[in-house]
Amino acid sequence: MRLIKSVLIILTLFSACNKKKDFLDIKILGHAGMGLSIQNSFYHDNSLESIDLALSMDGCDGVEVDVQMSKDNTLWLYHDPFLENQTNLSGCIADKNNDELSNAKYKSMHKEKLIRLDEIDFNKLQNKFLLLDIRHFNNCLNTSVNINDFVASLIALNLSSEIKIRVILKNSSWINNFTNSGFEVIYEAFDLADWNNTISIYQHLKGLIIKNADITKTQLNEVKTNQKEVYLFEMRAPKSIKKALLKKPDAIITDDLRASILEKYK
Repeated sequence: MRLIKSVLIILTLFSACNKKKDFLDIKILGHAGMGLSIQNSFYHDNSLESIDLALSMDGCDGVEVDVQMSKDNTLWLYHDPFLENQTNLSGCIADKNNDELSNAKYKSMHKEKLIRLDEIDFNKLQNKFLLLDIRHFNNCLNTSVNINDFVASLIALNLSSEIKIRVILKNSSWINNFTNSGFEVIYEAFDLADWNNTISIYQHLKGLIIKNADITKTQLNEVKTNQKEVYLFEMRAPKSIKKALLKKPDAIITDDLRASILEKYK
């Protein structure tokens, strides 16, 4: 009996070590900095303060940010379609010039200002991931912004090759514009059928980004078998974070950075 107990303890420890080792391969990325729509993120999403805090945390492998283009073809960080949802301005970023947007502040406790993509301290992103969620649609005019201008504005930033940049696209018609310019693109799919249809046309995609609830572990493994990266998002509670990690994606884009880091290393 004593021998059986000893064997069980060893197997349990071995299993725990294997789990930890598996989790160590998964990258933890902050969603719009410290998280999106979560109270304990402290700073507003996509703000410089939120991004800096995320990148200062041990165990953070990078951040995802939402990118929109102004009337002056400058890239700004903002999540929502309309400025009045979160700031002291109204309308859409695509219809505002830089002078107007430089006066925008969030309706948050700290009144953080809206920032341009080039205001991020890229030195803090060396050897880390920077995911750029491209917002291609102008909701005020109900039309897409100019794809060529968007790509040109991103190229003009001349971002360091030491930053692991991934461009997130929901609009498949934009894929070739970015990949032909040397960017690695991950496609945000509604479900696996959407992904399979898109990858059959754009086989050069770097990978898939999808909601944690919309893909099973088996489906995720099928995508990775084809040498494509998989990124999961929309997880806030420790339970959903753990479920995402157990699927073993390449990375999770988390709304609770602290909890995700703790879950990965515990």
